[in-house]
Amino acid sequence: MVMAQFAMPIDEATRALTALINMSRQGIGTASDFARGLGNAGTAAHLFGLSIEEAGAFMVALERRLGSADEAGTRLNRGLRELYDAAAAFNVPIRDAEGNLRKTIDVIMDITEKVKSFGRDLDLLNIKFSGIDERARQFFLTLASMPEEEFKNTLEEMKNGLLDLDALFMRVLTSPANIGQQTAHILETEVFKKIVDGWNKMAFMAAHNLGLLDNNLNNLAIRAAILAE
Repeated sequence: MVMAQFAMPIDEATRALTALINMSRQGIGTASDFARGLGNAGTAAHLFGLSIEEAGAFMVALERRLGSADEAGTRLNRGLRELYDAAAAFNVPIRDAEGNLRKTIDVIMDITEKVKSFGRDLDLLNIKFSGIDERARQFFLTLASMPEEEFKNTLEEMKNGLLDLDALFMRVLTSPANIGQQTAHILETEVFKKIVDGWNKMAFMAAHNLGLLDNNLNNLAIRAAILAE
């Protein structure tokens, strides 16, 4: 469902899985939890131009504080659907100087900064949020409660993914006579630990019929199993 919501072709199954794995790695719940939660907001996120990685960063930020990927997805959905009303309420422009629509993520972060600027003046915030859905309101308030750097780091982690797996395996397969030492070194690195952790979560999702694995990931499973022995 997530791939369909973001209009991702089948050859981007690896990207979709990587996004879900990174959400579970940074958040509280499992990849399956995030798949269900993102299902609440994926259509709106794609409609507003968010990539699956950007939507995932918002999911993680919300889920860390709400403890539920389902609720995180619901609040993200409501926040997006009432984005332009919230922007008008806080005098945040939705178009640039040339009249083009600004990036959704930039509009969201500008609204969040405006919300922060009101501090604990709840009366004024209530006036500003008048007429806006409660869950949309909570979307912006929740984001405003977190340090800006935290979201930036989360987004960076989402965009970085699980690194270039094929390049890593090629380093092992093409290394010279010291391949044993090279392999042992890689097995101890954080990169390889992320690969193994990532594959475990991929297998977990597959067992729950998410239907996102493609031939590339099946090959990855074989290669990871060989290296892990």
